[in-house]
Amino acid sequence: MLSTIDNRSSTLDQRLSTPITTLHNSYLISEGHIYGIPVEIKVDKHKEAVYICCWLDYHAARNHDVAVRLVASSHILSCRPAAYLWKSGIVNKQIISVFIGQSNFDTKGSYRLYRNQSRLPLDDCETVEDVLQLAFEQRENFLHLAVEQRQNLHPNQNAALWTYIFRLISKGQKQKVVSKDDVAQLELLISDILEVTLDSLPRMRSKDLTTIILQLAKIAKRVSSKHYKRLSASELAFKNILFDKEPNVQPSIFDPLAEAANQNLVNFEPRELSNIAYAYSLLGYNPRIDDNTTLLENIADVSLDCIQQFNAQNISNMMWAYTKLHVSHGPLFHSVGDAIVMKDYLTKFKPQAIANVVWAFAATNVQHPALFKKVANEIVAMDDWKSFNSQALSNIAWAYTVSNIDTAPLFSSAFRQELLDRQNNFIDQNLRQLYQWHLWQTKEKSDYGLPDFLCEQCKQTFSSSDTTSSALQKDVVAELKSIGLNPVEEYLTESGYSIDALVEINGTKVGIEVDGPSHFIGRKPNGRTLLKRRQVESIDKISLVSVPYWEWGKLGKDRDKKQKYLQPLLKMTA
Repeated sequence: MLSTIDNRSSTLDQRLSTPITTLHNSYLISEGHIYGIPVEIKVDKHKEAVYICCWLDYHAARNHDVAVRLVASSHILSCRPAAYLWKSGIVNKQIISVFIGQSNFDTKGSYRLYRNQSRLPLDDCETVEDVLQLAFEQRENFLHLAVEQRQNLHPNQNAALWTYIFRLISKGQKQKVVSKDDVAQLELLISDILEVTLDSLPRMRSKDLTTIILQLAKIAKRVSSKHYKRLSASELAFKNILFDKEPNVQPSIFDPLAEAANQNLVNFEPRELSNIAYAYSLLGYNPRIDDNTTLLENIADVSLDCIQQFNAQNISNMMWAYTKLHVSHGPLFHSVGDAIVMKDYLTKFKPQAIANVVWAFAATNVQHPALFKKVANEIVAMDDWKSFNSQALSNIAWAYTVSNIDTAPLFSSAFRQELLDRQNNFIDQNLRQLYQWHLWQTKEKSDYGLPDFLCEQCKQTFSSSDTTSSALQKDVVAELKSIGLNPVEEYLTESGYSIDALVEINGTKVGIEVDGPSHFIGRKPNGRTLLKRRQVESIDKISLVSVPYWEWGKLGKDRDKKQKYLQPLLKMTA
């Protein structure tokens, strides 16, 4: 039937038949069915518009949002729904017009079509399996039908689909026995819909692309955080598809999404830039765009020009994302800090957002004293520690410990009382942070710290952290022994810190820290690493030297080079 609508006027002339006066002197070209829907295809007397007239029950059309969209040739530029009924009195007939002529191009009308009429009946779905099956079976109903018969879900429908799938997954599903056949079938469905999604990237709006990236990232985060035995069939299928080898996500999916976003970043809204950065931080993945840049570096560069337009949540998400991915973009962080200091909009920040910002600056070791003082003054003015959750309390305490900025009124007796009231709500990470704050307050500043009972709980948690030796650390220790030293591994200091190896040289204790990638942002020590060095040296009076992973890696398997590397580092003579 599609072949009857040709892009040559001579063909149209041949197809003209009896005029249908009830539709503005249109001429019937063909009639038949599209996906089971009775239709009449007509062209007006000026040959400028083709009408697809669908015979639909009004209520059925409204309930199931059925619409047909046709792109029969390169001459058809857009679709527009006709918001009128036939004058002949047939009120059940719904008309969708597809315009050929340039003069009839209507972007706004085209947008209304898929926004208001081309919706998948997702509300009828109760499980993720239902959504996937629906998308697979009905996707052609909502797609442009081109000459080459290529079917793709409209970008708007793609975004709605992935949003709905995540919504169902996040609600949880009834657990049932998972069979390999069910998982395999769902993997085929997911792969098919993902293929459609990736094929439609070139024509996506920034809003739809951002939504798809964010929802896929949330799905990946959700399925990766659950124990294997607790995954439903759909969750297990998503895990197999979205991950290459956990925790590494599948580049063949998330790289094309990143490249599509990167091509048009300058036209993205601040919220969209923030959400894309946040999405990839959930994945723990910063795609490399070319040999010199990554996606987050490019997002940061673009954000510098519009940082004043970012709202509180945008800023909070951006800072959290860059910190989680160990990306320190100095100009971006300083621009954010300057904006917060200059603009009086901290009152618009939620307590968690305030905590996220100072934590991000501390974790990435970006110095901005004016920001920390501004935030401290705002918290003091709020006078409401109860509005901060337990994680926010410990993050704020830790951030100011790392920054080592004295803001005396901030950590008052009210703060310590709030910690005491919530002592049963803190997780281990919170307790370790609070213990480092306690060391800062009592050992470095000679101020009040944690109440005794809570202090003991925090110290015990801090000192009992996992101290498993890495292969890199074992290699360094072996070479320390080969140069005549007697290293003590995982040495526990009086303050509670664990040092990778402790040696004694000429009566002086020297700690050796074998620092892997998690200790750095790029090649710069992160806030956690610098805090440990500062407190061990100032409290325990032990000098620390660092063996960065990349320097040790360059030495290869040459033991002579490794020994010559260690001797000057430890100020030893050969």
